[in-house]
Amino acid sequence: MIKATDEIKNDFLVYAQEVNTNRAFPDAKDGLKPSQRAALFTMYRKGFTSNKPHVKSAKITGAIIGELWPHGDGSAYESIVRMSQPWVNNIPEVDWHGANGSLIGGPEAASSRYTECRLAPVSEDGFFSNIKKDTVDMIPNFSDDDEWPKVLPAIFPRLFINGSQGIGYTIAQEWEPGNLNEFTEKVKDYVNGKNTSCDNLYPDYPTGGVIINKKDIHTIYETGKGTVILRGKVEIKNNLIKITELPYQTYAEPLIAKIKELVNSDQITGIEDICNKSDDNGLLIEIECSEDPNVIANKLYKLTDLQTSFSANMMALVDGVPQMLTLKDYIKVYVEHNLDCLVREYTFDKKKAQDRLEIVDGLLKALAKIDDIISTIKSSKSSDAARTNLEKKFGFTKVQSQAIVDMKLGKLANLEQAELNKEQAELNKTITNCDKILGSKSNQKKEFIKRLEAFTKKYGWERRTQVTDIDIVKEKAIIKKTPKSEEHFMVILTKGGYLKKVDMASFRPQTKVKSEEDKIINAVKIGAKEKLFAISKNGLVYKVPVNKIPLGTMNSTGIDFGYNFISIYSGHEEQNYLFMLTKNGKVKKLEAEDFFKISKLIPSGTPIIKLDEDDELLYTQMVDDDQIKYQVGKKEKFIDTTKYKPKGRKSGGVKAIKKEFKLI
Repeated sequence: MIKATDEIKNDFLVYAQEVNTNRAFPDAKDGLKPSQRAALFTMYRKGFTSNKPHVKSAKITGAIIGELWPHGDGSAYESIVRMSQPWVNNIPEVDWHGANGSLIGGPEAASSRYTECRLAPVSEDGFFSNIKKDTVDMIPNFSDDDEWPKVLPAIFPRLFINGSQGIGYTIAQEWEPGNLNEFTEKVKDYVNGKNTSCDNLYPDYPTGGVIINKKDIHTIYETGKGTVILRGKVEIKNNLIKITELPYQTYAEPLIAKIKELVNSDQITGIEDICNKSDDNGLLIEIECSEDPNVIANKLYKLTDLQTSFSANMMALVDGVPQMLTLKDYIKVYVEHNLDCLVREYTFDKKKAQDRLEIVDGLLKALAKIDDIISTIKSSKSSDAARTNLEKKFGFTKVQSQAIVDMKLGKLANLEQAELNKEQAELNKTITNCDKILGSKSNQKKEFIKRLEAFTKKYGWERRTQVTDIDIVKEKAIIKKTPKSEEHFMVILTKGGYLKKVDMASFRPQTKVKSEEDKIINAVKIGAKEKLFAISKNGLVYKVPVNKIPLGTMNSTGIDFGYNFISIYSGHEEQNYLFMLTKNGKVKKLEAEDFFKISKLIPSGTPIIKLDEDDELLYTQMVDDDQIKYQVGKKEKFIDTTKYKPKGRKSGGVKAIKKEFKLI
C-alpha cells in the first residue's frame, strides 16, 4: 500500500529537481541552461553558422523542441531571442535578423515566423571550436534516438560575462554580467597560483550605467551574494537632464511613461517637458526642468527605474547539483573544465595521429618492397588471404595490411615516398606536441591561457559601467530639505480665450478694456508649481501647468492655446459641484471630486459633458446651492442648481431653457 503523502512528497522532489537542473539553473562549466545549450547545439549541427545565411527562427525552434529539449516552442524561442539581444548580453551568442525588441520599447520580439537567426561567431569560437574531438560527454535526448552534449567545451566564460537569471523551486540564481578583460586577468592570477583577489572587480552591464555602491561589490564575489545599486548615466546642463545610458533591463518608453505618470499625479514637480531623442547613434532622453534639475534627478532615482538594484545570488549547477559559488569557486570550475576538455582534445589528436602514422609507416615499408607486395597480393586468392599473407611475410599489422589491400593497385605502385616521409615527420611532430601537453600540467595551463588570451583579444571591450560610491541617505536628505516654492500668481482668462498670469502685487480689477476680447472672464489665484483646470467650448477640460503660461501685465495680451477656453479653476475651490450651461439651454451638474481628479495635461483634453453636434458649452460655475440668472426677452429668470442631480463626465445635459436666452 502506497501512502498518498509519500507519493506527493516524492513527486514534488522529482519535479523540483527537474525544474532546478533542467530549466532554471545554468551549468557552471559552460554557463548555459539546457534550453540555451539545446538551441546553440541545434544551430551548430544543422550548419546554421555565421558564414551561412540566416534561417527562419520557427525552423530552429521546431528542431529544438522536436529533437533535444521537449518544452514549449514559446520558451525555446524566448531563449534564442534573449541570447541575441545586445542590451541583455555583453556578447550576444546568436546573430539576428528582424525585430528582437529594443532598448527603447522593450524586450518583446516579433513572432518566430517573421524573424531569422544563426550562430554568432563568438559561439563558434567559444563553444564549438573543438567539440568534434570528443572534448565532452554526449547524453541521450528525451526519446533516446539522438544525443547532445552534457555541457559544451566553453573557453567562453559565459556565466560571468553575460550573466544569468532564473527562479527554481525554493532557490533562485542571478549572476551579474561582467567584463571579459578583467575576468581574464583574474583567471591568469588563479592559474599562476597568485591570490585571486575580489578587489577591483565589478559587474559590467551591456547598457553601461553607474554602480553607486562600489564599496559593497567585493562581498558578491567573496560570498556569492550581495546587492548592486545601478543608475542610468545622467548629464545635467542648465535646466536639462540628459539620460544617455539606462540601468540594465530598463527600457526607455516605460521609463518615460512612469515619469509622466508621476508628473500628472504631482509626485514630481518642476518637469516641463520630456523628449525621447534616441536614434541609431545612441540613447538620449531629455527632461526640461523649471526647478533644480539635481533635485529632480534625485527624485527620479528614488521613484523610477532610473535607479535599480540587483540581488546577486551566484548559484549554478556543479556536477548536477545547485551550489553557491564565490568568484574563486567559479574560476576553479571554469578552469578545470577547460583543462579537462584540453586533455581530451589532445588525447583525441594523438590517437588520430597515431592511427594515421601506423598506416603511413606501413605504406613506407611497402614502398620499399613494392614489387614483392604487389606479387603477394596478386597471388592471393582473396583479400582476406592477401592481408594474412602480408602480415606473415612482411610483418605488417592488421591495420597496415588492410590499408595496403584496400588501396588501388595503380595508386599503390605510384606512391610518392617524399610525400609519405613528409607526412610521417608531421605526424611524429604532432604526437610529440600532444605528449608535451598531456605529460605536463604546466603546459596544459599555458595552452589554456594562450587560448583564453586570444579569445579575449578578439572579443574583449573597454569597461562600459562606471563605478563609484554615492551617499544615498545624504541625497534623500537634500530632497527633504529643498524648500517648496510659496510663490503665487493670478491667472487671468479673457473673453478672447487668452490666458496670462500676473504677479499678485500687479493684479487689479479691470476698469477699462481695449476691446471685447480683452474683457476678463475669470481670474484665479494659483501656485507657481500648480496646474490650472481650463474648460473649452467643446466640453473638454485641459490641465495646464502654470509655468506654461507666460508672465505678463494687466495690459499684456497673454497666450492663446487654441482650445477656446471659457472658464478656468485652480482646483482649490470649496464648492461641491461644477454646473454647466450649453448654448442650446442644456444644463449638467458634475461632482467637483470627479472634475478635479482629471490628470491629463495639455495637449490632451478630457470630456466632461456630451454635446450635440450643433451645441457648445457656454458657461460653467462652481456651485453648492446656487441660482444661475438668465434673461428671456425682457424677463429675468433663474436656474435652481439644487434641482439637478450630478452625473458622470461622459453623460450629456438635460434641457432647462427652451427659449432663446442670454446670461445676465
